[in-house]
Amino acid sequence: MKKFVKNMGQTDRTLRMIIGIALLAAGIAVQILYGMLWWLAVPGVILMISSAAARCPMYIPFGINTRKNAE
Repeated sequence: MKKFVKNMGQTDRTLRMIIGIALLAAGIAVQILYGMLWWLAVPGVILMISSAAARCPMYIPFGINTRKNAE
């Protein structure tokens, strides 16, 4: 079984959380106001989950790691 490896640094996590919250809020607001574009919330939730877990599945195949060794 593979070990759960964190591959996101603090800056990456913070930006993803901010963008995720903004997309989630935009999706909910537009849904309430106009009854459409609720799908904006989906990538927002995905960004928030990856930020909270400090792991991006899209980084794995490319070998990207924005996490510093000290973190």
